[in-house]
Amino acid sequence: MAVVSLCAGALCGPATVIKVDEAHEEKGPTLVTEERRGEFERVVTSTSTWAIGRTDIRAVGLVGSWAREHARMSSDVDFTVLTNDVDAYVTNAAWVEDVAGSRARLIRTQKWGLLTERRVMLLPSGFEVEYGFAPTPTGC
Repeated sequence: MAVVSLCAGALCGPATVIKVDEAHEEKGPTLVTEERRGEFERVVTSTSTWAIGRTDIRAVGLVGSWAREHARMSSDVDFTVLTNDVDAYVTNAAWVEDVAGSRARLIRTQKWGLLTERRVMLLPSGFEVEYGFAPTPTGC
């Protein structure tokens, strides 16, 4: 699984973004246009830049079909965000413009155990990005 990880604060030193690809996983065809791939890359860059600037965010992981390199045109982008302040992202939407731009719209919120999904649609393309916010594990 490919993972984009962000580690910041006293435990890790300065914030860094790391991409890891485990060689034992089979890679499949990515069935997306160059335009969609470019949009995906811009989302990863903007999310990484945004997260590095936030002192409460401890880690961001890219998961799902894009991480596995099995994305299709209908695939959304899935991030898991570990934060010391989940409520800051679950109870308001001010962060959406910061991470995704002024043309992004929050379209869904759903709770999945400890994780709360906030789904964002990027306009005009309709590309969806899911941010799953969860509390930072104790000791991190």
